[in-house]
Amino acid sequence: MEEAPTRPGGNRPPVFDNRTHRAFAFRRTGKKAGCLRWSGLGYIGSVRPPEEIAALFHGQPITAEIVQRILGFATAHLFLEMNPWSGGTGYFCMLPKEAKPPRKVPEPDDPREDDPEDDDEPEQP
Repeated sequence: MEEAPTRPGGNRPPVFDNRTHRAFAFRRTGKKAGCLRWSGLGYIGSVRPPEEIAALFHGQPITAEIVQRILGFATAHLFLEMNPWSGGTGYFCMLPKEAKPPRKVPEPDDPREDDPEDDDEPEQP
């Protein structure tokens, strides 16, 4: 019986697939609406180990404020494979792999329009 071919470094441990979310880009299809187009994969991590975060809130009742504070430790990792160049607004979102994106969505608010400090362009004299 022939032995199955192996990859170089075949004794490496298996890769853990932590890509738990799909990345979608908003693509404008009308004046105030558009659709979410699949753009890649991603996952939600945290800036601290989960055990450390749990210890910070140990014994506290779960409230909306506690949930918001816990979510403050989250960090999103996106691996984009496709950009919606025509009609794209720069807005991306991540949905769990099991969730279906809505067919039509209103255009998301762009926070850069509200805060001049976030503008990348220098002010004109």
